[in-house]
Amino acid sequence: MIRHLFAALVLALAVVTLPFAASAQTDSDRTRAFASWSQELGLYSQRAIEFIEVANPAYEIMADVQAGNTDRDTALSRIAAWRAQVNSQLDVYRSQGAVLAEGPQYSVAGQEAAIVLMREMPNQVLATVTGYFDSVEQQARDMANGAEADPYAIQVAQLALFQDYYSGLMGMNQTAREGVETSHPQYHLLGSMVVNMESTILALEVARQRMGGEASVYAVVDYGVELEANAAEVRTHIAEARQAYNRLEAQLAEARRGATGETARQMNLLSQMFATYPASFEAEINGANMLLTTLSDVTPVSATDRYEVWLTQLSAYETQRDGLQLERQRIASGF
Repeated sequence: MIRHLFAALVLALAVVTLPFAASAQTDSDRTRAFASWSQELGLYSQRAIEFIEVANPAYEIMADVQAGNTDRDTALSRIAAWRAQVNSQLDVYRSQGAVLAEGPQYSVAGQEAAIVLMREMPNQVLATVTGYFDSVEQQARDMANGAEADPYAIQVAQLALFQDYYSGLMGMNQTAREGVETSHPQYHLLGSMVVNMESTILALEVARQRMGGEASVYAVVDYGVELEANAAEVRTHIAEARQAYNRLEAQLAEARRGATGETARQMNLLSQMFATYPASFEAEINGANMLLTTLSDVTPVSATDRYEVWLTQLSAYETQRDGLQLERQRIASGF
């Protein structure tokens, strides 16, 4: 289960929105620097997935304890050695994040507030990964000390961490959205992403409570009503995004006529970037529809198979959504 959720830790950064051609070389430099930094930030978040396998030795220790194949002192010693190795790897990851947290070489007009939040993302991702290891380590130590194993304790703690992560991601994307022109499809696309993230938090709350977790600050009175309202809001955002896309695509096609030299090159990059938007629109609609099945499919206790299918669908949605975002960042880095 956690593999799917860590796979969802891909940063959905706002792509810098550009005029049809940079007015000066310095504009291109700024765009390229900002887009490259944004892309590296997203890739840094993706690398959190690699830490999933690092927890395997701890699970092996817990299995040995349950089977009676190791004594308390040996188990605790193995746990300490495992955590020391984990901390060494986290130190490298932390140093990489510290470089990214310094921010881009240049800022971009309208994205100053978003950049402030984006610079905090390495620490937020690191906190989620570290929290994951803390919960695994605590469970392993409890078992080594003779405590009865709670099959859901780690998962409940992990889901709470992911809820906080998504909450921070929502805030960052909402702030980024405020720096985008309302006439641009990215403005409306970011709106749909924020709403789908809210629905994801609600889904994780449903899972937590069904595994015995206490209601959190994310709990609502009627999950079905909230999820339906969110899905409707996503559909509205995407309808507006498509209208904005059609208007700007027509303007871009007109602007490309007769363009030469550097202007033509940048126009071509903009066309490539715009070509990714229809797939993003579909991804958000599909994500909203998938999240509507939360109440029936997020049943980790009584229907684990259905829950695994739902998690796989969530991972696929996140992967498609963020892959397209990163592709737009990659293209923008070429300006």
